[in-house]
Amino acid sequence: MSRHFTECIGEHLEDASPCSVKRDAARAPRFRDLDQRIALAGHATYLPLSDLTCTDGTCPIVSDALVVYRDKTHMTAAFAARLTSVFDQSMRFALEN
Repeated sequence: MSRHFTECIGEHLEDASPCSVKRDAARAPRFRDLDQRIALAGHATYLPLSDLTCTDGTCPIVSDALVVYRDKTHMTAAFAARLTSVFDQSMRFALEN
């Protein structure tokens, strides 16, 4: 998406699906692979956020009336707060294994 997300949402208030981006455009596979290698090298657990935000190869900009991204690489605080329990479960699993 070449223009800012909020511009697109403003033009599509009833249905923001035209503002969605393809999963590979949201996070190129080479960067996901790099993130995974960095996490492994640092003995960290990699949690691919696109698995939590994208469905069927598409990453919606709006999910259940919440704006997902504030820019191309950052979630909004409101959407991130919705994922708190998922983050908590993932961290507990990582610490236990």
